[in-house]
Amino acid sequence: YLSKFPITVYEAHAELVGRFIIGLLRLFLSDEEIRTLIYERRDLYIISLYLFGEADEIRGEDFARAMQYLEEALRCTPDNETLLYFKALWKYHQACIERDLAQKCKLLEEAITELKNLHSRVREWKELEKGLLEVKSEHSKHCSKT
Repeated sequence: YLSKFPITVYEAHAELVGRFIIGLLRLFLSDEEIRTLIYERRDLYIISLYLFGEADEIRGEDFARAMQYLEEALRCTPDNETLLYFKALWKYHQACIERDLAQKCKLLEEAITELKNLHSRVREWKELEKGLLEVKSEHSKHCSKT
């Protein structure tokens, strides 16, 4: 499974924190108590993992709030390439369901810019390269200037 769908170390850690640690804590603590516990540790990496998990849980129902969580996670780990990738990827996914053409194009343009910036830093990441081509293709379908 992992060789067919490679994930980053950060994603693996986020899965462990989100599904197992937070899942177990939810048996005994409220969400607010868990958040307090996470923040009291003052470990920016753990906070970032927690925030990414929270963002991922709600992104389908509240995209704006999910992006706020993702931005907060990026403030904890600013050079986190996985978070930067997901930020662009989620914008692309949101653009695909966006009905307003101007908003769709804005999201696609932001995703392209972010993916290009990330690609200039991590050229060997093939999934990133494929994603960039896909977003560009979607942009040219809907947003090309006539």
